[in-house]
Amino acid sequence: MQPLVYCTDIHYGAQPLCRKDNYNKAILAKLEFCLKLAKKHSAVLLIGGDLFDKPNQNYYDLILLIDLFQRYKNVRVIVNRGNPSHDGFYENSPLTLLQQSNIVETSDNRQYVDIGEIRIIFAPNSDDPMSKDQNISKHHENYLMTHHLIVEKPTIYSHILIEDFKTECEIVFCADYHPYQGLINSNGTIFVAPGSIARRKLTKDNLEKAPMCYLLTDTGIKGIEIPYDKDVWVEKSEKEKEKIEATELDMGNFTNEMKSGEDALTLEAAWETFAQKNHIEGEVYEYISKRIFGAIK
Repeated sequence: MQPLVYCTDIHYGAQPLCRKDNYNKAILAKLEFCLKLAKKHSAVLLIGGDLFDKPNQNYYDLILLIDLFQRYKNVRVIVNRGNPSHDGFYENSPLTLLQQSNIVETSDNRQYVDIGEIRIIFAPNSDDPMSKDQNISKHHENYLMTHHLIVEKPTIYSHILIEDFKTECEIVFCADYHPYQGLINSNGTIFVAPGSIARRKLTKDNLEKAPMCYLLTDTGIKGIEIPYDKDVWVEKSEKEKEKIEATELDMGNFTNEMKSGEDALTLEAAWETFAQKNHIEGEVYEYISKRIFGAIK
């Protein structure tokens, strides 16, 4: 089979205040690792989306990225378009510029691409990922590349549970969800979920995880750790460190709270009940409330 390297959520061009290093230089180094890996194995590099952190990139950063891709111009790179707030819309985005300059290929204006015996079916952020089986080919191995929150466990963000995801594709490449999930086999489909290679927020997950990519060859699917520097964070006081909680709340119990009432609870009431029972308060309570409702209730 045609070897593939998969990584996702690069978020190039961010300027995280919580980092003391040169964030974009670190991202370029991680991306170059993936390009070198692809070159070594004569692989196609697949990027699951959010190559950019924002659509309005400055020229300096954009030129550095173009230079990197040009140095590995023999590596075929295919990028799935991610969230509009990051990769932008087709009409006005740096990703389109890279595509139109033949530096990378994208998912724009096509449903799939055939690479030898493999068909990569695109489900960019704007599409329903479970509507793509119409593009399955009987003559290929069918791999779905999505940019949606497809997760093993419930999360506070709008998501699709892996156990509920229906597809006839052999492999689903997951993106958008930044924490590492790994390889998950569900209903005969392998979900490849390395999480983001970027660490642009000071969260428990980013403090603990190693950036990952996956190499797919005839011998199987192998997770590979991308070299990274752990000492990149602006020093925090002990009080500030106490505010750093897991990026994801265990919403399994939260969901049960909503189902356990005699009548259907409102989301607000369910959250209040769950927070009180689990002693979630102070700034942690405010942070999660903002993520759920957009404002503190």
